Amino acid sequence: MAKFDWRTDEDAPWEEEIRAERPLPTPRRRYGLLIIPLLIMVIAGGIYLLVHRVDQQVTAATQNVSSDVLAVHQLLAEAAQAEDTELFAAQLDSQDSLWFDTAQSLLEQNLFHNRASFWLWVDPSQTAESPTVTLSPDLTEATVTERLPYLTKTASNETETIWLEQTAHYVLDNDHWLLTALPDDETFWGKWRTVEGRYVTITYSERDSAIGAQLAIDLDAYVAQLCAETAVPCRPNLEFRLRLSREFTNLLILAQSYRQINTVSMSLPSVYRMDLPTPTLLGWPSDDASYQALLRGYASWVTAVLTDRLTRGNDTVPDRFILDQLVQIGLELPPAPNFNLLPQEPPPIPLPNQDLLVSCKANGASDLWVYQLDSNIWLDAQNVMGQLDPFLNITLAWPLPSDEGVLLFLRRVVNGDYHSQVVLWANGTETILADTAESFEVAAWLAPRMSRNGRYLLLYQLIFNEDDTADSDVEQRFWLLDLQACIAGECVLQETDGVPFWSPDERHNLVVSIGPWPVNLRLNDSSGTEIGVIGKGWDPFWLDDTRFGYVRTAAQAEEFQAGNPVEIVLTDVTRVEDEPTILLTTADFTALELGPMSRVTAVDQRIFVNDILPVPGRDELIISLVTWSAEPVTNTSIAQYFYAYDIATDSLTPLFPTTDTTTYPLSFAQDGRFLTVFTAGNSNWHLNLYDMQTANMLQYNITPTQEYPLPGLDWSADEAWLVIADERMLRLIAPAHDYEYTIFHNYTGCRSANWISN
Repeated sequence: MAKFDWRTDEDAPWEEEIRAERPLPTPRRRYGLLIIPLLIMVIAGGIYLLVHRVDQQVTAATQNVSSDVLAVHQLLAEAAQAEDTELFAAQLDSQDSLWFDTAQSLLEQNLFHNRASFWLWVDPSQTAESPTVTLSPDLTEATVTERLPYLTKTASNETETIWLEQTAHYVLDNDHWLLTALPDDETFWGKWRTVEGRYVTITYSERDSAIGAQLAIDLDAYVAQLCAETAVPCRPNLEFRLRLSREFTNLLILAQSYRQINTVSMSLPSVYRMDLPTPTLLGWPSDDASYQALLRGYASWVTAVLTDRLTRGNDTVPDRFILDQLVQIGLELPPAPNFNLLPQEPPPIPLPNQDLLVSCKANGASDLWVYQLDSNIWLDAQNVMGQLDPFLNITLAWPLPSDEGVLLFLRRVVNGDYHSQVVLWANGTETILADTAESFEVAAWLAPRMSRNGRYLLLYQLIFNEDDTADSDVEQRFWLLDLQACIAGECVLQETDGVPFWSPDERHNLVVSIGPWPVNLRLNDSSGTEIGVIGKGWDPFWLDDTRFGYVRTAAQAEEFQAGNPVEIVLTDVTRVEDEPTILLTTADFTALELGPMSRVTAVDQRIFVNDILPVPGRDELIISLVTWSAEPVTNTSIAQYFYAYDIATDSLTPLFPTTDTTTYPLSFAQDGRFLTVFTAGNSNWHLNLYDMQTANMLQYNITPTQEYPLPGLDWSADEAWLVIADERMLRLIAPAHDYEYTIFHNYTGCRSANWISN
């Protein structure tokens, strides 16, 4: 029997139960829970990278745009500093024609950055701080702000440098950034605010409120001091209303004299009104020193203008009186627009050993000064002129040849009655050449105004016809004054029936008759006896004592219309009856390469000979040509070209072109080196000096005035220096050395200066 191996349950082996283990967190579950934040992180990272990349691209684009704006801003500054008008104009937005013209006028008058009449000049020894660019969201507009260094003069008469923040606005036009006007809306400027003081009421924009509010307090204090401590006759109800203008054109006021500012209030005679540029236009002060500089500028204008207006009851109040009042309250007159604190370079050649006779007019009063160049002293010439009628106004001063003296023309109108004087002033002595109750004028716009040797002076009269049957409301009559006879005590006005052009030896003259144009030309001898009738023509000229020429219509047509063919002809006094020699015709000019400004085409051959001037001592002519298109003539459709014509070689040499209009005769220094051409720009006269030896051109800007609409100039005895009287300064120019020496003064309206013997 088999032995049985007995076991209890406890001893029996356990059958291992197969069961599913409790699932612990497996990697898959763990990863599943983590994937969401990971995805979020990945997406966020991608978005971040994308945004960062886009942001980088936007930043790069913004930086590129800002760089483009700054490049144009820098180019504009360099063009302004170099006075490169063409490059400067190319960076301007021309959509607003008034703003466009104003910007160019400011550059012409050296006021685009300088603020000379506010005692502020850009300091060339300092470097401007890095500008800041603010772009519009669409990157099509930009505002540039930068702090510029300015030289100024303190109340203690010391020179210091201050900093003013300038604001410029640019617009994108056909992928090119252009300087444009500041925004004209409340978003930029804010609303208008007004502060009233005892005497001064100021209106300003919210943008400039911090400065405007303080100016209101300080300017009112200056006016109160002016009324209390000086001889200015302030009325009890005096009110001065000043508006800080945000109009860009108001910057042109900086080129005016304080006497020219319109302050009239038609409804309130005791109220004076004036606009001055707001600080955003002038320059925003950065600290107290710069604010004090700006305040002195505003205060000089306000007190000078107010003093002038309050003392106008006496029209003989001189600038010196006004200056004396301002000095008592620590101020000065606003300086001339081109005044500069920087020291001048020493002259390359000695200054002339001569004095200057300076004629001034302001508010109906005249002053005559002798400026002694060697001692820098101004002498009142009228105090030593006993015969000069003090009530007559000096309307013209004209030098005699070789600076032997000056002719003064004086006139006054009282109750509709005229009184005229012609006075010779020489060697400190005056000789009255004409003294009459007639309305004589000196023919100041004709060339020559007097014969070359200074014997004959041309005068004219305007006779206003009251007869309705007269051909014209105004009749012109011309008179000759023989200065040689006048000095001998036999001064007689001799009427002439035309405008004479004298030969160099004064033995003959060509007379341009009075009548419908073109008029007859006649040849007379020195006694006025007619030698012969030349024919119809204009622009007569003398090559020497016997040869003369003129312009006439082609085929000697009786009538002439602008654009018809013309001829320049030459003849002499011995063959008046013979046919003259034809030098040039319209066809010769049409064949010229006139350049990009020309309005002449093969079909439209519109050329006019505007002026002819012989070159002294040569068989050569300077010819001014005017061209225009078939379209209606405007200032922009006219171009002018200057040529030299050599008679011996029959050749034309181009000198220079201009789009200015010329309304002043051409002239030469006696040695024939420098051609003088006055042309009229947008707001200034331009004096163009062309060097016939080197073919170089120099141009100078001159500000016109109502009293002296035409500028005057005079060469020194050695013809090395040219003098021009500009606003409160005498400009001495040595063109052979491209040098200008400036004499600043405080006399308003002095726009005529002539060299005289000292």
